[in-house]
Amino acid sequence: MVSSKNIIYYMLKGIDSVITPIILLITKIIFMDSSVFVEFGKIRGLILSPFIECASVPFIGKDVYFSELLTRNYVFGKNVGISNFCKFFGPLEIGDDVEINYNVQVRPYTIIGNNVGIGPNTIFMTDTHELGP
Repeated sequence: MVSSKNIIYYMLKGIDSVITPIILLITKIIFMDSSVFVEFGKIRGLILSPFIECASVPFIGKDVYFSELLTRNYVFGKNVGISNFCKFFGPLEIGDDVEINYNVQVRPYTIIGNNVGIGPNTIFMTDTHELGP
């Protein structure tokens, strides 16, 4: 027998699989990108901030992908900057004053501390092994 908690969870996952691509598409279509208009990154951050627990509005570059915004837990600190073409698969946590360069992939259960700069084409893969000391 399937519990009501499981039914609600799978309903949310189904809704999330429709809503998340729509939200990401809106951030892509409405704001055609130009390197001159830096404000677009903050506007994208503002659009996504209801779905991400953030201490301040993050800067989000173009073509940034978030997996399941409604059912995954994304926590961002203050002054988070994310460059273009990054992919995030929550749950994950990003600290204060973090700059993430282009084409970075962050897999589930990753915790990035404060005052971190991440170079281009970096992959964080913590979902394939046990975490802890």
